[in-house]
Amino acid sequence: VVIPLFNAGSWIRETLASVAAQTHDVHECIVVDDGSTDDGPDIVREVQQDGSLPLTLIEIQHSGVSVA
Repeated sequence: VVIPLFNAGSWIRETLASVAAQTHDVHECIVVDDGSTDDGPDIVREVQQDGSLPLTLIEIQHSGVSVA
């Protein structure tokens, strides 16, 4: 699963919980942060540490959602 992220801290925890709750096994979830200035990347790191989802965070310079 690949999730682009840009200033969506208010939604990312719910999004990741939804991915974790899927009936199919999630082998990896990759969040590509497009230079967010909110707490979105920090929330992704929290979820990474709790181990509820195999999660990778990739942070890039703001380039637009199509790049992410």
